[in-house]
Amino acid sequence: MYKPWYSRINWIIVLSTLLLAAFGILMIYTATYRDFGFSTAGKQLLAFFVGSLSASVVFILGYKKICKWDFTFKKFPVSIRLSYFFYGISILLLLAVRLKGHSAYGSQRWIGIGALSFEPSEVAKLALILALCVFFSEQENPSGLMAFLKAGILTIFPLFLVLIQPDMGTSILLASLFLFISFFAGVNPLYLLGTIAAGAAGMFKVMKPYQWERLLGFLHPFKHPTGSGWNLIQALIAVGSGRVLGKGLFQGGQTTLQFVPQHATDFIFTVVAEQLGWIGSFFLLLLYFSILWYGTKIALETEDKLGKLLACGIVSLFLVHIVINIGMTIGIMPITGIPLPFISSAGTSLIVNLICIALLLNIEYERTSLIQ
Repeated sequence: MYKPWYSRINWIIVLSTLLLAAFGILMIYTATYRDFGFSTAGKQLLAFFVGSLSASVVFILGYKKICKWDFTFKKFPVSIRLSYFFYGISILLLLAVRLKGHSAYGSQRWIGIGALSFEPSEVAKLALILALCVFFSEQENPSGLMAFLKAGILTIFPLFLVLIQPDMGTSILLASLFLFISFFAGVNPLYLLGTIAAGAAGMFKVMKPYQWERLLGFLHPFKHPTGSGWNLIQALIAVGSGRVLGKGLFQGGQTTLQFVPQHATDFIFTVVAEQLGWIGSFFLLLLYFSILWYGTKIALETEDKLGKLLACGIVSLFLVHIVINIGMTIGIMPITGIPLPFISSAGTSLIVNLICIALLLNIEYERTSLIQ
């Protein structure tokens, strides 16, 4: 039986995404209006429009064409998969950050274009997902050691370039994506456990004492209340002071008066919790849950190997972001510079997240088209 195109779109994911984006713009405005008016929220709104346009193009093209279309150079007899070409561009952008990028908060992560700037490490997240999913989907033996090692080589380049910015949070996220996608591709769990053990051993050998202090400061924030523990202590005060109903929009003293550092970016959840309380926080988590639930459902029901892996990778991307960001805000995870999807003031992240949603929707759309 024929179904119109609009009936094959998962409108729950669409609605949840739109509500999250609108919710994020509102929270950014409440956090920054005293100092910047609508400027910061306006940039997020602009990023939403750019991301929506990009997502529309991605949905129309479809995940198969984006991942597997061969890109041919006219002057050279060479063709390359579009996903690998995109991966290569992301590496070049990360190199450009090292050479020409500008710094903020102790890291060199951004490239400026006029009055605007973007963060190539956010692009690298999507590029790595596409490259790994295409790679594993085309392997005759994706569970073998050689396939795992080759996938590791794909991962090590962006991970290293992000690590030296330095950006520990995004490095951990890229490593997590590699492990998640490898697991869903059927890689032997012993290889994954060995990689985790080797990574942990490497961290113990390379990291300096002050880096460990920053990473593990969440375990004892009151040891250095005006130093490494300041961010977490202020975040906990903000989250706890919101209680059930919150203090109301524009009323949170901890966030609107900037006691919480980076309250519009890394610690945006404190704005939600302080101003809208547990009710607002629950609403936010419910929207996230709907995307993760239906994204997982798409992954389980998709028979196409590439589509299944891509859906798993995207769900993993969102899940790791949410767990780390909210976890660091409430004191159960290390403090890292990981944005909260659709909510944090991070234009590049918002655009990439919207493209990821478009890929999820297209996987579902293609699957339902085949079973008619």
